[in-house]
Amino acid sequence: MKGNGAKPVAADGCLSADTVVVGLGSTLRGDDGVGPRVVAALEQRLAVAGRRGKLPTPPALLIGGVPLLEVFTAYRRVLLVDAMRSGRWPSGTIKVFTPEQLAAAFPREGLATGGHGGEPAVALARAGQLGLVVPEYLRVWGVEAAATEGFSETLSLPVAAAVPRLVATLLKELGV
Repeated sequence: MKGNGAKPVAADGCLSADTVVVGLGSTLRGDDGVGPRVVAALEQRLAVAGRRGKLPTPPALLIGGVPLLEVFTAYRRVLLVDAMRSGRWPSGTIKVFTPEQLAAAFPREGLATGGHGGEPAVALARAGQLGLVVPEYLRVWGVEAAATEGFSETLSLPVAAAVPRLVATLLKELGV
């Protein structure tokens, strides 16, 4: 999934070619697939908004195990969605983190447990070690997972219920 773009991010935070929404995780590992599921649902909602003339420039949409360091250097505004298994909140809880909050909350382990290679906290730490510039605007939405072990294409009920809530939040974040 990739959107095509035109303008940079406006001061009001509206969509642009410099904006990307990344859904991290594997749809074959239960709740770890919440990131790709959110991005797929977001893509459908953005298509409807585009047909209604309410979406001048769609963001790029990426799913799966993408190299986050490359994403960080390619886009000015990055919105990440990932599963988290912190044990701190009930399953299906949605939390949003700035880079600083993410580093404090998940100093070593990152958000994801699925091994897809896109753990946001790890990528941010690596960017700092390498002296890379992180995006001007970066937010990570974590959804507390119930089950990420084994193989399943189904989200748990609490995580599935979080998907439309998170899509609505992202649409608002994107100014749609």
